[in-house]
Amino acid sequence: MITSSTNSTMSETLSAQKKKSKTLEMMNISPKTVCADCQNAVWQSVAGKLKSVRVYCRLMHVLVDDNLTNCDGQKPHEAV
Repeated sequence: MITSSTNSTMSETLSAQKKKSKTLEMMNISPKTVCADCQNAVWQSVAGKLKSVRVYCRLMHVLVDDNLTNCDGQKPHEAV
């Protein structure tokens, strides 16, 4: 049974999951890659390069250098 407290908890969880990377928000950029919305992505800013970032994938344990268009390991922030 879903109660109003359960509904608010579910809403809070979905809101938390929809948050973008703090690094991407701080730099005000949105890379054209599926990694941009993935919970497995760890974004890093690159010193000395304006608006330059790199992304580490926690699932594959690698730095991703290309703009991926699809990924089987992608976990969108909207997913529950």
